Formats: sequence, structure tokens, C-alpha cells
Amino acid sequence: MSAGAFGSPAAETVDWTGRIGRRGAVAMLAIILIWSPFPLGSAVNWGASVIALLVSLACFFAALYAFRNPDAFLSGLRLVAPSAIAALAVLSWVWIQTLSLPLDWTNPVWRMTGQLLHRDVPGSISINPWRTQEEFLKLLTAVGTFWTAFIVARDRATARFLLNIVIGAGTCYALYGFVLNMLGHHQITLIYGAKPREDWLTGPFMLHNSFATYCGLAGVAAVMRLSLEAANALQFRRGARLFALNLMNHLAGPGAPAAAAAVILIGAVLGSASRAGFAATVIALTVAGVVAAIRASGVRARFLAALGVVIVILAPCLFLLVSDTDLADRYAILLDAGTADPVRLAMWSAALNMIEVFPWKGTGLGTFQ
Repeated sequence: MSAGAFGSPAAETVDWTGRIGRRGAVAMLAIILIWSPFPLGSAVNWGASVIALLVSLACFFAALYAFRNPDAFLSGLRLVAPSAIAALAVLSWVWIQTLSLPLDWTNPVWRMTGQLLHRDVPGSISINPWRTQEEFLKLLTAVGTFWTAFIVARDRATARFLLNIVIGAGTCYALYGFVLNMLGHHQITLIYGAKPREDWLTGPFMLHNSFATYCGLAGVAAVMRLSLEAANALQFRRGARLFALNLMNHLAGPGAPAAAAAVILIGAVLGSASRAGFAATVIALTVAGVVAAIRASGVRARFLAALGVVIVILAPCLFLLVSDTDLADRYAILLDAGTADPVRLAMWSAALNMIEVFPWKGTGLGTFQ
């Protein structure tokens, strides 16, 4: 039986309940990838709850598949055991931060509150247990998504299918952001009727930095997908002229969707005017190019892989230097000032003070607002 988008030949050897579990888990992962940026990147009150529900369904299907096919869980478990232990430790401590504890363990704010009210007030390490519980739920959904992907998405066919979902969803949301910007609207305006402070690309997100991060991840995936397809289709040992002709034919033919997606997504990162998002995308492309060059077979293949990544990185950087864009202006302001803006400095200073006062117990996940 040939491998399909929802499974591998080994996966199809389990019974019908296992197949339903596997295909259901992969389908839920695809839905999560498509839904997660909308609306406003789960910044609305009910957004995180919807994601938690979808992840719960994905975990249910993954558990059903793992129950009928234990090797899917046991194989490779040693590779993720350290990460799993660390995640469990973090989740446990966050949950402890929300519990009612003796006053010696709680944050001083609860003792002060009891003194003001002249009665005993149940306290916790977190200064806002409800907020910490909400962040615990978000953290748990991330762990659940990783666990589901570990169970069902380690074969080549499923990974390729989900990679296509990431690229396709990212491209659609990038185009959606361009259309909104051309119409003079933003997602926050459509939902809340509020006017954003700056007229930057935000797509389905509330913040331009979040939009840049999402498009940057999808853009890196598109570039790597294009490079993998090109490496399999092009001939490296028949001269530079023939290679250039084959490359142009590939970009105009089978590689056109991935190339178009990469251009749209990197363009969206530039249009978002996010300095951190642009820098993170360039760094990710650099790391991916170094890894691709190391893993390539042959000196010429390594050289071409490195050259391709250099071109991909230099193109937006040169565009940034010669263009009059908001992103270029923001980098120029940063370079002229020689430091970060006062708001960020104040936030960093406050965070350092909190770490100094509560180095071990903290104040509760999600309470730094």
C-alpha cells in the first residue's frame, strides 16, 4: 500500500480504529495550523479555548492510534525524553503557582491584602491565579500539539503534507493581510472597530510582530521546500549554463508555487515593519542554509546550496537598503539612537527587578502585563 498524505505504509497495517486515530490526528493538526492565526492570533477571549478544544481532539485521536500501535509512541522516545521531562517540570511548577499555599510560600501581596481587610485571605505564589491558569492551559496546548505531532507526523508523507499546510495557510493569510491593507482595514478594526496605532501589515493578527513571525516561519518552510525540490530536479554536473536554464524552467514550472509563496511571505515580513520578525527570518534562513550546505553531497552541491541561501537572504536585505519603507525607517531610527526605545527599556528593567525580588518562585506565569 502506498503512503498517502494521512499515513505511511507501516501505519496502514494497524486495525481500523488505529487508522481512524491516525488520520483524525493528522486532520486535526492541519485544522490547528490553519485556524491558529485567526482571529487576531487567539488574542480574543475565546480564541485560546478554541485552540485548546482542537488540540484536545487531536490528542484523543493520537492516543487512540498510539493505543493500537504502541511503537508509534515508544520508538524515538529517548530522543524527546529530556524535553518531555523539562516540559512536565514546567507544567507542574506553573500549576503549583496557582494553588492555595501557606503564607510563607505565597506572594507578599496576599499577606498585605489580608492585613488591609483584617481577615485571612487565601494566597498563592501567583499574584493572579486565574491568569496563570489561563497561561497553563495555553502551555498545555503547546505540549499537546508537540505530542500529537510526535506520534503521527514523523513519516515523510505526513511531514510533507503538514509542511504544505503551513506554506499554504501562511500564503493565504499573507495575501489576506495585503488585501486588508489595500482596503485601508485591519483585523482589529473589523472585529472591535478599533483603529491600530500604526498602518502596518498585521493580517489576521492583532500585532504586526506576530504576523511577521507567522509569515517568517511559513516563508522559511517555502524556501526550504523550493530548495529540496530544486535539488532533486536539477543537474549540478552539466555546466553552469545548463544549470541556469534548468533552474529557470523549474521556477516557471514545478517550483513556481513554492517560489511564489516564498516571495509573498517574505514580502509580508517586510510589509509588517517588524524589526525582530525580519531579523528572525534572516537568521532562520541562514541556519537552514548552513544545515543544507553541510548535508549536501559533493562540493558543487554544497556551494550551490550556500549560494542559493545567500541570494535569498541578500535580496530582502538589499531591498531594505535601497527602498523607502517603514521597516527601513525603523531600522534607521534604531541605529541612529544606538539603543532600544524607552518603552522596551522600561519593560526590561521591570522584568529584571521582578527576577531579582522573586528569583525562585516567580509571580505566576502570565502575570507580567
